[in-house]
Amino acid sequence: MEFSPQALLDGMDAWPRPARLVALVSGGRDSTVLLHALAQVRDSLSAPLHVLHFDHGLSSEAGAWREQVRDGAARLGLPFHAEHLALGAGGAVETRARSARYRRLAEWMHPGDCCLSAHHLDDQAETFLLQALRGAGVAGLAAMPELARFGEGWLGRPLLRWTRAELGTWAQAQHLHWVEDPGNRELAAPRNWLRHRVWPLLTERWPAAARTLARSADLAAEADALVREVASGDLEGVQAGGGDRLRVPDLVALSGPRRRSLLRFWLRARGVPLPSAAKMAELEASLLFADPGGRAALRWPGAEAHRYRGMLHVFQPLPEPPAGSITLTPCRLRDLGALGRVGLVASPGGPLASPPAGFATVEIRFRHGGERLRPSGAAHRRPLKKLLQEAAVLPWMRGRLPLLYLNGELAAVGDLFVAESAAGKGWSLVWENAPPVL
Repeated sequence: MEFSPQALLDGMDAWPRPARLVALVSGGRDSTVLLHALAQVRDSLSAPLHVLHFDHGLSSEAGAWREQVRDGAARLGLPFHAEHLALGAGGAVETRARSARYRRLAEWMHPGDCCLSAHHLDDQAETFLLQALRGAGVAGLAAMPELARFGEGWLGRPLLRWTRAELGTWAQAQHLHWVEDPGNRELAAPRNWLRHRVWPLLTERWPAAARTLARSADLAAEADALVREVASGDLEGVQAGGGDRLRVPDLVALSGPRRRSLLRFWLRARGVPLPSAAKMAELEASLLFADPGGRAALRWPGAEAHRYRGMLHVFQPLPEPPAGSITLTPCRLRDLGALGRVGLVASPGGPLASPPAGFATVEIRFRHGGERLRPSGAAHRRPLKKLLQEAAVLPWMRGRLPLLYLNGELAAVGDLFVAESAAGKGWSLVWENAPPVL
């Protein structure tokens, strides 16, 4: 199908109706085509059209590119927005720039926005090849969907039906002007090397390579949808604890492919980075088919896994607890980062009583070893270590439980135990947004 604004509009006809359509415009040819084609059919679009430009600050020409996009939006009578990106350290510039764009875009979007990128059919084919060269499975080979949920709205790629050449033909016919980023010629970037060194040879032998590889990406997307459907059904029979853990015997009963598919599906749903194939094999061997004890951990970038009492736990690494004591002000919560928020709060039904002399000092400490406690209703003081073991507190959380000290005496252990000497009514140790403890 020949590219035209009407064909672009027809391709978006079945999309959800957004609050705003936001064209992501770098100033290059492809995004300039997207912008001008949308502008020509703006009266038929399902929402008002806006223009968003990201300034990476990687080139001395970045300011001029921003102004060119701003001027183009003004000539078209469209609202213009610009965002400057701070790139994180480490890794290839291309990867860091892409990560920064998506991170800032998710923050910038309004609820219901549909942001439109200018990825086209050649981009899809290149992504498929790059993913294959990285050893990706069907999820990676599926490459880029035409429309997907993103942030509080959607991310759409309405140009995926057309090749770079087809868009270029339309741009020339419309006498459009765009910027050429010299960074697109730097062969150190894998995509650029593929585009400039490999792609011409491929298309010389297989002129329809972009369409056939994109069709393979579509088939991979269908296969991935089926894999996810099966994994979702399997997960219902395996997960426990509100979905934050999986029953090891049920996992082991599945075939290897279904088990690994289920694990990847579960980790993606929880926002935990996926392990490599080698690390997945190690997880199966060391935590599923063996029980090394709750203190043992398997780690990979952005994640750690434990097995405890027949359950598999995988989560983003938790910070170490503060080394010293933390002074609390009654009725105010202290932020402990990934360990949640904690505070001593007035509560009519709370299990803690105010000391006769009042709250001279209110502190949170963390275990150093040797603590003892007589729980409310118990006859004797016992080592806290034993109490936590009997309560089946997750081993990696035992040192991260906030211990409440009132006037120097241990009064409460998280929301698990209250000391007999501090028991009463009127106050509670509140621990919000805490990681799972039991």
